[in-house]
Amino acid sequence: MELVKNIFSGYTKKKITLSILSFVIVAFGQPALLWWLGPLAATIGFALFWGTVIDVEDPKIRFFRGAIWFFCVQLVQLYWFISHPYAYIYPVYLIICMVMGLQFGLVTSFVTKENLSSVKGVLGVTALWVIMEWVRLFVLSGFSWNPVGLYLSTTHYGIQTASLFGVYGMSFWVILTNIYALKIAINSYSKKGVLVFAVCAILPYVYGWSHYLYHDTADKNGDSLNVVLAQTAFPVEEALGIKSTSEFVAYVIDEWEQILSITKKNIGHDVDLVVLPEFVVPLGTYTFIYPYETVKTRFEKHYGPESLEHLPPLKLPFAKEIQTAKGNTYFVNNAYWAQAIANTFHAPILLGLEDVDEVGEADLEHFSAAVMIRPNKELDPSWPYESERYEKRILVPMGEYIPFEFCRELAKSYGVQGSFTCGKEAKILNSHTLPIGVSICYEETFGDVMRESRQNGAEILVNLTSDVWYPDSSLTTQHLEHARLRTVESGVPLIRSCNTGITCAIDSLGRTIDALDEYDEQGKWNADSLLTTVSRYHYHTLYTEVGDGPVIGFCAIAITFFFYRGRRKKKFF
Repeated sequence: MELVKNIFSGYTKKKITLSILSFVIVAFGQPALLWWLGPLAATIGFALFWGTVIDVEDPKIRFFRGAIWFFCVQLVQLYWFISHPYAYIYPVYLIICMVMGLQFGLVTSFVTKENLSSVKGVLGVTALWVIMEWVRLFVLSGFSWNPVGLYLSTTHYGIQTASLFGVYGMSFWVILTNIYALKIAINSYSKKGVLVFAVCAILPYVYGWSHYLYHDTADKNGDSLNVVLAQTAFPVEEALGIKSTSEFVAYVIDEWEQILSITKKNIGHDVDLVVLPEFVVPLGTYTFIYPYETVKTRFEKHYGPESLEHLPPLKLPFAKEIQTAKGNTYFVNNAYWAQAIANTFHAPILLGLEDVDEVGEADLEHFSAAVMIRPNKELDPSWPYESERYEKRILVPMGEYIPFEFCRELAKSYGVQGSFTCGKEAKILNSHTLPIGVSICYEETFGDVMRESRQNGAEILVNLTSDVWYPDSSLTTQHLEHARLRTVESGVPLIRSCNTGITCAIDSLGRTIDALDEYDEQGKWNADSLLTTVSRYHYHTLYTEVGDGPVIGFCAIAITFFFYRGRRKKKFF
């Protein structure tokens, strides 16, 4: 009780005002919320809070005040969690916010005048925070949201710093700048302190301006790519209450019919690639489930009678004759629908599906996959027929894999029966002459994972997403901001096709070229498609070459020196 009393005692009106002001700036300064607060958060937001605790002698008090303050910050920034339809998300939300709060509290416990009096101390405290962010990537599937480097990405110039050392390099710079802002107050606004702070605050934008200007000029007359991006706006199937197989198959046929309906307006245009979202429809890739005559009727209705010329032949792997009560009937699969669309547009189609591999005689491996299907060889002999597949490597706990036995039992009560198998490598899919690096949903928030595709030769990134589990929340915009970072880190454009979310095209400087609205005029999820032209301009970046290694390595060294220096100090607890 004495500790609790001490945590909340000693606050003056000035400290309360600074705590509230810093909370507003940091909590809402993300590009997905109030972007114009971002530059303030990147320079003084954290310093304002640290100014309220730096004179507290007890490190435990500094720890708990920092933990509580940052916990509240995360409650705001991760508020999208509670838009999830199931109640189990509430403890997950609180636990994640608490863990991030404890991390910040640990860093705050070392924010003292003594520690910040030397370069070694400044770098040590800064490095400690960056390591705190980085280690989140290694818990279960990793948690990549909300690195503080995002505050630099609120402007076109600030985000260009991602090309140097990625988002963790940006996080290092944000904390470093805030510490020097704090040192100004400690040292009574000395000229030297003001100069160092000014350099830290301005340098990212000066570099960003020169980087932006150079590549914007170089990008004027480059090659381009015409893409059709579908935004399907399908609801969560598990929540529909469909009970019979026949009812479910009929529902999925209706989903395919909607895909035909929203893409038909683009037929006849010069198209290089068609993209459909993550896990766009259920029932696998090659499961023979749809009556051929039904599929044929849907294509004729939406794509016109001439589309029947583009339907794939009734043979494996697209069709199979099966004996039924009405006699022998051809049934087709999801690959058939996709092949017919590819043939109609005379362009490859990339879509998210569940795909299955046989392992041994009885076992199966299920993948959340991105499958690329090219037009039939008969239509264009220059196209190889073989389809290509990328398997999702970072799976969402509980939603896509179930980590613990007690979690598996809990998942069963929500209708989740099994797990996907993790993909093992970054694969480059080739759309004729264009090497494509693919990510599925959450994967695009991991810079070093996306960097592997660029290292393997990708000249454009394609993301297939569905944010449907968190409807009508800020998740969609936060997800997009991570996508923008990936373009600048790797120096390549990126296109996104979302079930729900922000379907768009982003150039290699992080600028949104074109996007679909999330909602229609009635406020409902917008089902539509976007035909857009994307510049293929790409460039090499330092981050592509070195990744997160130099920043994390430097931080590890800085922390080692910092704690070696202070090992004879009084213990924390």
